[in-house]
Amino acid sequence: MEYTIDFDHYKQTLLKHCQNTIEEFAKKPENQNVYSFVLDAEATYGGIYVRWNSLDGLAHTLTFDCYKNYSDERVYGFRGLKHSVGDFRFEDAKNEELWDLNNQYGAVLDQLWDKDDEGEEGNRYIKKFMDMLIEVVDELSYSFDLFNKTEDFIAYVVEHDEEWDAFIHKTVSKEQFYKAYPEIKAYEEFKADISRRPIQEQVDFWCRTYIDFKIENPTEHVMALKKLFRYDFDIKDQLVSIGKPAVSTVVTLLEKIVNDQSTSTNEKVNLAPWICQSILIDIGAADEDDIQRLLTILASQRESNDSNASNTERILTAIDPVRFPNG
Repeated sequence: MEYTIDFDHYKQTLLKHCQNTIEEFAKKPENQNVYSFVLDAEATYGGIYVRWNSLDGLAHTLTFDCYKNYSDERVYGFRGLKHSVGDFRFEDAKNEELWDLNNQYGAVLDQLWDKDDEGEEGNRYIKKFMDMLIEVVDELSYSFDLFNKTEDFIAYVVEHDEEWDAFIHKTVSKEQFYKAYPEIKAYEEFKADISRRPIQEQVDFWCRTYIDFKIENPTEHVMALKKLFRYDFDIKDQLVSIGKPAVSTVVTLLEKIVNDQSTSTNEKVNLAPWICQSILIDIGAADEDDIQRLLTILASQRESNDSNASNTERILTAIDPVRFPNG
């Protein structure tokens, strides 16, 4: 059986459902300090969940036993409970017509996947679905005025298989985004300040800070970054983004770790080779001198039957899969 769906009707049904949902909530005493409204989508299945939250709703969630001991670091910031859409207190009631349309969409998508091995038609259909949700959020602007909103209120779309911010800039202005997530603006300014340094100084800074995170050394920079809800993997991302200019410094650190040497005269904490290997795999580039150093590391690891040798092989394969195909 062939299924089809009228996206115009789908959109109007969702829009009306959202308008009614907001109007009903606006009449309730809980309509205070609403800070977020989200269309939470499962684009590969056809699920749409309307969710929103308020400061009181967040406070209510924090009374649950599983959240009572959460630190501010785990509650606030862009990665915190405050913006965890699945933990929002408020969500829409079931709408049978919308539910049927979601199921029809899912059925059409299944047909497209079956017909197209490359998935191009299915991906186009998913894009149309997500564009529809973005349009709905845009057209709800007047309805949002019924909320008693915070100054940093935002309304956006999320998709379960995408990053949390993949679509947020489609409906949220840069100014409002930074109001909701001031720590993101502060981190961007922090990175911009470091980026004005000579490239080797940038590498040295991020490498040193990465190590300090790994050994839990509470330096001024580590503490400042933690206040911005940043962690060791964020610092790793900076080294990866620098790319090839960072390789020599990271290989030097890997040599020290593999040779069981401390990374500085005051440092006596053992670090795992993987903290360097993962960076080098992600960069996937190196000069010949650094390739030779990696081959020396690999020979040493093989000689000592070090299980980390396989990851060094992976580095070499990432750099040159023709020359080193076995990683």
